[in-house]
This record gives sequence, C-alpha cells and structure tokens, in this order.
Amino acid sequence: MSTEFESLVSFADWSNKLDELLRGARAALEADDESRLAVAQRLTAFVSHSFPASPEIRKLDDLARDAARALAEDVASDAVERLSGRAALLEILAGELAAVRSRASSIAPAEEIASVARRLAGIAEDAKALARFRAANPLDPLGVRTRIERISRSLKDLHASWKRFDPSGLEPVTDSPGTVHPEEARDQP
Repeated sequence: MSTEFESLVSFADWSNKLDELLRGARAALEADDESRLAVAQRLTAFVSHSFPASPEIRKLDDLARDAARALAEDVASDAVERLSGRAALLEILAGELAAVRSRASSIAPAEEIASVARRLAGIAEDAKALARFRAANPLDPLGVRTRIERISRSLKDLHASWKRFDPSGLEPVTDSPGTVHPEEARDQP
C-alpha cells in the first residue's frame, strides 16, 4: 500500500513533511471536524511511518503526536480523546503487525496473523463508526459509552492475541490517558 511517506529518506525530508502537515493542521483549525480528524490521522500516520528511530526523528514524532492530539482534543470530548489515543496505538500495532508478518513462519501460522489483521481492521472501523455516531448523536452519552466499551473489549482481546506473537515482550508505555509513547519498541528491529 502506497503512502505519502514512502519517498521520505533524510531528516530534511521528514522535517519538510512535518512542516507541511503542521501547516495543514493550522488551516484545519478553521475547518470542520472531519477535516481536523483527517489531518490528525495524517499526523498519526507520520509517527507510525517515520524512520529511522533516531533522536531527531523522535523529536519530530513528538511534535506530530502533540499536533494530532491537539486537533483531536479540539474535536472530541474526553471519551473520544481517549479513543483517539487508542487509534494511535492501532496505527502502531498495524506497523508492528507488518514486522510480525515478515517473520511469521517462525512466530505463528499465517492464518492467526491474518485473523489479528482482520480484528485490527474491524476495531479501526468501529472507531470511525463511533466518531460518526457521536457527531450524529451528540446528546446520547449512553450510546457513545456503549460503543467505547465494545471497542475497549476488542482492544483488550487484540492485545491478548498480540502478546502471543510478540517475542520481544515490549509493550507501549502510556503516560496520560490516551497518549501512547512506544519508545522502547521503536529501537527493536
């Protein structure tokens, strides 16, 4: 799958791309919720695709992560903000899943990895559906809560499945609700 980040190689390339995304984030502040969320997703994708895991790139990742979070906070309530942190985790897990697939023969049968990939895609769709539901039903906190609980259960199940495949034993570290910093995992091949 081709992304806007594939051609980025040097620190200058990544820095210029982040500058472009931050300009887009500033412009999106004047736009509708969907536009802000789209820019936040691009910033999250920047974090998950950036390479190599050098201190300079990590600083760019921090800036992108902060901008994505600011946009998400501008759009959503506390519950949806926590969900956007989970979306960032899903992006990270999707990247890690690609690494697992490359060594799948020694870790797990391909059908188990495909099952995790399908579940991951389903959770991402549920998160998008929740955002649409919340936008269409702003006065239905019970409906939002029910959907968040279902997504949370799915994430816990996915996490349990993921741990079987990950020989490193590393897990993302969180500092505040909804903010994921998988710094330790980025240093691993």
